[in-house]
Amino acid sequence: FGTAMIPNKSVQIEVATAKGNEKIFSCQALFSNGGDLRFFDKSVQFIYNSGTSLYYDPVLFEPLSGFLAYYANLILAGEIDTYEFNGGNYSYEMARDIALRGSASVYKKGWSTRINLVDDLNRNIGLRKSRLAWYFAMDLFKDGDIEGTLKEINTMLDGIEQSFRDLGRDNHTQFFLKAHSGRIAKMLSMLGRKELLKDMKELDPDRRDLYQDALDSISK
Repeated sequence: FGTAMIPNKSVQIEVATAKGNEKIFSCQALFSNGGDLRFFDKSVQFIYNSGTSLYYDPVLFEPLSGFLAYYANLILAGEIDTYEFNGGNYSYEMARDIALRGSASVYKKGWSTRINLVDDLNRNIGLRKSRLAWYFAMDLFKDGDIEGTLKEINTMLDGIEQSFRDLGRDNHTQFFLKAHSGRIAKMLSMLGRKELLKDMKELDPDRRDLYQDALDSISK
C-alpha cells in the first residue's frame, strides 16, 4: 500500500463458506480518517487462508488486498485534497482502476458500487473545493490572518452551494458539514460574522440551532 494509511477501520465478518480448499468470507467494513471522511461498505467477498501473506499487487487482482487498497486510496485522495485543489486525482484514478479490475474478477460483488462511489467523490468539485478552503481557513485563523480566513470561508460556502446544486444534498457533503459544524460556528462567532452564520443556517439546516446559538452569542 505504499505510505497510505487508514487511521480508523472496522471490519465485521458476517459469514465464511468453503469453496474447494478455499474459505470465502463476506463482511461489512467502515473506513474513516477520524475526521470528515467516512465510508461504509455493506458487502465484500474475499478469500483468505491462515498464514497467507497479504500484499497488494497492481497487476494481479486479489479481492482482500484490492479492497483495502481501494479504500486506502480514497482516504489518501481526500487527505491530499486538503493541501492542493484536486490534488487527490491520481489516488482516485488508482481506486477506480482497482474497482474496474474487481468488477471483472470472479469476486465481483460490490465492485460496481465502488466504481460509482469513486466517481461520485471525484466529480464532487464543490465539496473538494470546500474541504480545501476550510483547512486553509483553519490554518490562517491560527496565524491571525482574518482577511485570509474570511476569504477561504466564503470559498467554502460557495463550494457547498456548488455541491448541492450539482449533486443535490450529497451525503459526503453533509457529513463534511456535520464533522466541522461546531468549529465553523465557533470561528464565525469569534469573528462576529452574523451574515455568514445565517448562510450556514440555510446550507446546513440539520444544525440550525447550533448556528443560531452562535448568532445569539454575538448579540449578547
